[in-house]
Amino acid sequence: MLYNNTITYKELLNSFPPRPIKSEEDLEKTQAVVDALIGKEQLTDDERDYLKLLGTLIHEYEEKQDIVPDIFGVELLKVLMAEKNLKQKDLAFIFKTESIVSDVLRYKRKLKVEHIQKLAVFFNVSPAVFFPVNLSASQSASQQDSQQDSQPVSQQASQPAVNQQSTSSQSAVNQQSTSSQPAVNQQSTSSQPASD
Repeated sequence: MLYNNTITYKELLNSFPPRPIKSEEDLEKTQAVVDALIGKEQLTDDERDYLKLLGTLIHEYEEKQDIVPDIFGVELLKVLMAEKNLKQKDLAFIFKTESIVSDVLRYKRKLKVEHIQKLAVFFNVSPAVFFPVNLSASQSASQQDSQQDSQPVSQQASQPAVNQQSTSSQSAVNQQSTSSQPAVNQQSTSSQPASD
């Protein structure tokens, strides 16, 4: 589909009527029109408006697809290691020993804030990617933070974790740092305390 500079919005709508995208086939057709428009050197105002409409339809479809699952913590670490073809020994400098790396990867030890900070630098990612994305959890955490601000530090440590998720093999633990760092959600399959 070729577009010249004199095409009107109505003509664009008639050439490819925008409809909600319901399948991969619909997505491919819509994306082809978008690609053709983007390939032009200069867009008219009508073409920009039409492109924005098609972009909105694509965005709405992709949001419903849940294309990439939310992975974090040890699962994310495993993916990052696989992408870079790394072995446990390659991360020993972060965890101090290869056995600690092994224990973390087998959920026998928790990822600590120190580990996450070093991993973020090593993999060139934000430390935030190691934590689950959950709006309601972050809202609950900020509410708990405001309640804990008025309590002594000794009482804050004994507060229950926010957004605890339990399965038979894992539990999420929310730790608070007294510095300006955000709450840390960590996973563990063992009740043993992590120690270096």
